[in-house]
Amino acid sequence: MEVRELRTLLRHFRTGACGEWIERLLCIHRLSRLRVRHERVGDYYDDPPLPSLLIVFRQHDAIEACFDAEAQYFYEVSHEPIFAVPFEVKSPAECDAAIRSLTAFFRLNAELFGLIEVLAKLS
Repeated sequence: MEVRELRTLLRHFRTGACGEWIERLLCIHRLSRLRVRHERVGDYYDDPPLPSLLIVFRQHDAIEACFDAEAQYFYEVSHEPIFAVPFEVKSPAECDAAIRSLTAFFRLNAELFGLIEVLAKLS
């Protein structure tokens, strides 16, 4: 089946017993398709990305340098992807883009946590 057909099928059943998790799933799908500006920080390392939300003011600034130094010791635990949004404080357009990106990031994570809670209630 095509993705469009699958979404239509999910929408058909969202008023049923599993409606709450289907709604969250559809919302996660919509949020995941938003175009946001971000850096792929995890690609710089041999292991999977580190758990973090990193906000830097420009590429390779002191914040990113400190993160890179500390990151060497993070590999003792399991890892999650990183979401980093570089922006120039003096640029209103870059600040607006960073805020939109962070908003999408937080909304997506809130939906994921909500989905986990809904699925936990079903089990």
